[in-house]
Amino acid sequence: MIRIAANLSTLFADLPIEARFEAAARAGFAAVEMQFPYAWPARHIAALLAANGLTLALINAPAGDFARGDRGLVLGDEDAFRRSIDQAIAYAQATDCRRVHVLIGNGPPDAVAVRRLREAARRFSGHGVALMLEALNPLDQPGYALPDLAAADALRIAIGEANVRLQLDAYHLLRSGGDPLAAFDRLGGHVGHIQIADPSDRGEPSEPVLFDVLDTVAASGWDGFVGAEYNPRGKTAAGLGWARRYGVVPGERTDG
Repeated sequence: MIRIAANLSTLFADLPIEARFEAAARAGFAAVEMQFPYAWPARHIAALLAANGLTLALINAPAGDFARGDRGLVLGDEDAFRRSIDQAIAYAQATDCRRVHVLIGNGPPDAVAVRRLREAARRFSGHGVALMLEALNPLDQPGYALPDLAAADALRIAIGEANVRLQLDAYHLLRSGGDPLAAFDRLGGHVGHIQIADPSDRGEPSEPVLFDVLDTVAASGWDGFVGAEYNPRGKTAAGLGWARRYGVVPGERTDG
């Protein structure tokens, strides 16, 4: 059985963040992920996880000001990037989160970016944390450093650290014309996290290809988490029918 994590930055969005942890647990999730938890103290996030018996599967490192177009700090000021890694490590330690997605920024990653990411990966490794690289499709995120999974994998290879893993987002792959099934078949050994959303509107999964991905991952024995990172078309709980077949059942808990 695959392990599905509720993305608390997008699901249960009608609730204050503190209530989303309990809502996820009541819905049957044993794991959650958060995009940017830094508006709340790390100890507060840790307490909410513990109170609801939840595992934190993934966070993003601080990535700048999204409203102003920032999509990561790797390509900018080195001190700002190092501070973002410091903060990500502090939150990962406090919450026992083992995966941190580091957004790169807009523009191609150069040798300096590779060096910075290698240093970050080594720091993460000392805390048992994997550094995740994700491709963002150019329709939604034009100019992003990693427009497809091939670019993300090339950067992974250039960094050369064992704890650098790929974050396979089926939504981004499908939006850019990619095939997530073929990608998982080719690169599954290097994939540390998966995310899903409908490619048409980034809503809850409904396209057959997404169920093919979930079924393939479940049959493969892959032991990571699949993040439900989508924008519900209505109330989150009402749209969780897709997840029932994968063990997310109210009152029952999958193994986190």
